Amino acid sequence: GLESARAKAAKVAEERKECEGRKEDAERSCVELTKRKETLEKSLESTRSELKEAETTLSVLQKTAAEYRTKRHNIETQLDGINNTLRQAKDDRRKDKEEERILNAIGALKRHFPGVKGRLVDLCRPSQQRYNLAVTVAGGKDMDAIVVDTKRTATDCIKYLRDQRIGTATFLPLDSIQVPSSESTERLRAMAENDKRY
Repeated sequence: GLESARAKAAKVAEERKECEGRKEDAERSCVELTKRKETLEKSLESTRSELKEAETTLSVLQKTAAEYRTKRHNIETQLDGINNTLRQAKDDRRKDKEEERILNAIGALKRHFPGVKGRLVDLCRPSQQRYNLAVTVAGGKDMDAIVVDTKRTATDCIKYLRDQRIGTATFLPLDSIQVPSSESTERLRAMAENDKRY
């Protein structure tokens, strides 16, 4: 009995020692895990802070990018407007030069040939501005033509322009223009009166 009791006591003491050892290990692990948890929490807090900062920076950059896009669009629109104005100015200058060249040519022709009357567009200026379009439509492509008295004058003018290297022009000799009869004019007037669009 006594040996058995001693052996049992020794076994219990061994088990108790082992339990205490395990308890110490568990406490050490608990301390380590607590430290790790604290470190991870700090790291997480830092990451959250960095993420928030990054989001703020991104938001500012996106706003700036949008502002630059708007500015760029506005600048491009202004540039388009300036380029259009420049093109228009060049076109107007070219037209002015062309007009000046034509007027100088007509002036020269009038000095050399008394039968030159002038351009149809300058001779047919209606007294009221509202008839301008009607006159232009009626004249058609001949509005810029130069009116002369005869075919002979037209031929002489063409030769003069060619010899002087001034350019070319269309001529309307009055002796070759066919005037519609009064009957056909009246017929057209009656048709216009019956047409509800006029």
